[in-house]
Amino acid sequence: MGRDGSLPKSLGKLHPRYQTPWNALHFEFVLVIVVCAILAILWGPMNVWIWCAQATVFFAVLTYIFVNLSNILYYSRFKRTSFHWFWNGLVPVLGILVLAYTLYQAFFVSLWGADFPLGKSVILACLLFALIGVLYVAWLSKRRPELFQKATFSDEKTDSLDS
Repeated sequence: MGRDGSLPKSLGKLHPRYQTPWNALHFEFVLVIVVCAILAILWGPMNVWIWCAQATVFFAVLTYIFVNLSNILYYSRFKRTSFHWFWNGLVPVLGILVLAYTLYQAFFVSLWGADFPLGKSVILACLLFALIGVLYVAWLSKRRPELFQKATFSDEKTDSLDS
């Protein structure tokens, strides 16, 4: 996102040897260590471990839902000649349904019924972070609409592989 310009350019700078976004990785690492250390002091290390694991699974499942949705949209909109009703239609729809049901049962039913520190707080924090992400994308689309119209760094890589 730093290379696309949707985050500060310094976060997109690649390490010359490892070709990884060095600044972004170190920023995230420090942020996670600081937040987890503060929470471990307040709640205890085991509770922080459980809380972070539950939040990680929430966002992993959400990511898989959007990967399935992206498969449908990408092949139906940009690669119509390659679209296959089973692989790019039915399978992703079934994936979305299974993942949405799992997310509902594992988080909104199970965790909402648990105590606040290891239950409801996970759901509320995950929904808050997801809302912040949605609001950031909406704000960015209004402030810098060209970011959503140009080819991204990853598109350029994919296009070179297709040709």
